[in-house]
Parts: sequence; C-alpha cells; structure tokens
Amino acid sequence: REGRYAIIPDDSALVATAESAFVEVVANEAKTGHVVELREGGRVKGRVYDSSNRQSMANVIVTASPSGAAGLERTAVSGEDGAFEIAGLGAGPYMVSPEPPKGYKRPFGSYQSGRETPIDLDGPIAIRDCDLEPAAEIMGRVIDEAGEPVAGARLGLGGGSGTYVGTFTESAADGFFQFESMPRTTDLWLLATKRTLISEAHELDTEKQHLLNLEIVLHPGAVVEGIVVDEAGKPVPNIHIRTSMMGTRTGGGAAQADGRGAFVLEGLAKGEHLIFGQRDDVPYSIFGDSDTRQRITVDFGEHITDYKLLYTEGASISGVVVDPDGRPVPDVEISGSTQTKSDAEGRFECKGFFAEHGQLSFSKEGYIQQTIPQIPAGTADLV
Repeated sequence: REGRYAIIPDDSALVATAESAFVEVVANEAKTGHVVELREGGRVKGRVYDSSNRQSMANVIVTASPSGAAGLERTAVSGEDGAFEIAGLGAGPYMVSPEPPKGYKRPFGSYQSGRETPIDLDGPIAIRDCDLEPAAEIMGRVIDEAGEPVAGARLGLGGGSGTYVGTFTESAADGFFQFESMPRTTDLWLLATKRTLISEAHELDTEKQHLLNLEIVLHPGAVVEGIVVDEAGKPVPNIHIRTSMMGTRTGGGAAQADGRGAFVLEGLAKGEHLIFGQRDDVPYSIFGDSDTRQRITVDFGEHITDYKLLYTEGASISGVVVDPDGRPVPDVEISGSTQTKSDAEGRFECKGFFAEHGQLSFSKEGYIQQTIPQIPAGTADLV
C-alpha cells in the first residue's frame, strides 16, 4: 500500500539510523536498493512505584512513545523490584508512561501534559521513574422516588481537593453506574439528571475508601418562571440566564429569555442557587455580565412563578493595546470582569465592572504580561 513506512528491526536492542529509518512506497512502483543501517538503540530505565508509600510495583507495562511518530513504541514490564528498561529507541524525545493496573491511576497532569524524556544515542542511559496513585471506585444505582431503577440518567462527578475531577457517565438499564480510577480526594460532588428529574448534590469523600453502594434518587426538579427587568422595571429581552448551586460546583440550570424578557428554568436541584444573566455581545463570565447575581432557594417539585431578575449593566473599560514603539498589538488576551481580545487594530472593550475601579491583565505569547490595577470604571481611552 502506498505510504511512508518505518523500519523496525526484529532485534529489540537495535534501531535504524535516522537516514534509513523510513521508506516511501509509491503505488505500482517497485522499491529497490533501500539500504537500512542499524545501530544499537538508546535506552531508558527507571522504577515504577506507588506514590502513596513509595513501594515498588511489579508487572506494570511501561511504554516509551516517540513524539509525533505513532507505531514506533517500545514496551517493557517492571520486575519484582519495580525496575524496567526499554531498549531500541531512536534519538529524540519520548513519552515514558506506565499502564495503571486496576486500583491505580496516573497522577493528574503528569503524563497527560507531556513529561518527555530525551534519548541520546551517544549519551548515557536515560532515567525516568514512574509513579502511580491509588485510585478509588465509585458505583451504585440511580432510582426514582418509588425505588424503581432509572436507565439513561446522566451522572456528573466534579470537584476535588488538591486535584480537579470532571467526568460523566450514564446509568445502565438496571440503574447501575460506575466511575473507575477516580482520585483519592475530598470535596467531590455527584449529581444525576434525566430530563426534568434531578438528584440532590451528593458530597463524596474517596480519600480513604471506595464508594460501592451509592443510591442516587431522582426527584422532579424545581421550575422557576420569571422575567428579566432593568432598574426601571422594564423587560430586558434575549438575556442568557444561568444558575449555580451555592456551596457546590454543580446542580445549576440555564435558560434563554425571550423577546419580552420572559424565561423558564427547569430541573433545578433542591437548595440555594445563585442566578445571573449574560448578554450575547458580552464575553462569557462565570458570574454573568450584570449585577444580577441574586439568590433563590427552591425545593424538589416546587414551581415558582412571576420571579423578577434584575439586570443592571456595569460600566465598561475600553482602549487600545500597543507595543513599546506605539504600534497596535492584535489578539491580546484581556482579563477583567470578563474575557476579551484586542482586535486587528489593538482596540478592546471589557464590560461588566460594578466597582468604582477595575483591574485588567494583558497577555500574549512573546510579550511580558501586564496587569493594570485601579482603572476607573467607564474609562474609554486606556492605552
């Protein structure tokens, strides 16, 4: 088949030199005379261990993968002392990664973010130790208020102390659900939803134990009908409404106000919620772009009508970003009450300031980040 092929020697200690390691094959054309030059490959060695107690881990598969060259991976298995050695590597950076056995996981961010090990064919053996963390299992059943299993419920697991978790799964036909290889941590939140049904936000602690028999009950979610108004009591149309459950990182809802400012929020979890608004022409902010941020407390099955959400736009700060020579700088990331970017002429506008003064940070690759504090809200000519 036509394409570019890698030359991989049968001898796992050898590697083809860079000049002869690949061959191009053209359809209907014989490829002859390609000379493959072999030499002893590079090596990487290390130890696999349990990060919680520093104990060696045996029989763990460790893979060395060259960056940008799929199919050229080499593997080894750790011995009783946790030691491994991988031979036959070409020159260049390799990702060295252990395959976690059941009950373990890779540390958050380490291997996913690119821990590379350089291989030098003429240098010493590379060293890369690999740690694995004990993991927790979370499993249980989703049921309705009558105790019947609920299939197809969406379960979201988020939060975590000292690490971040954000993952989802669905319940099976018998209501069963499972999260595998979760970090050992506190401050996790689990929430289940299915259409307008929703569970309580369950706070979980996996630091010292698996959670194997959870029972998650779905209830009819609360409904909030209302209208967005300004300070004069006039309707404000086409505002995005979002809620966030107080004290958790989950359990919220979203809706779109219509041309008359009317909105309906459905499927809210029991508890106190922060409710706020966002306009289409304002960059996204987790707190909205107005001084709405009202609090509302709801119960399962509750239906609130005639709710009024006050929407008051904050002041804006605008200006232009320039370099030391006074030339406009486009595509600068600007962070304040909301996020935005400078345009092709370096101009920007950041909305949603409710204090007397605001602060803006400016960043772009190749430039030193700048932060300007105490900018008077309403400034229109910042440079």
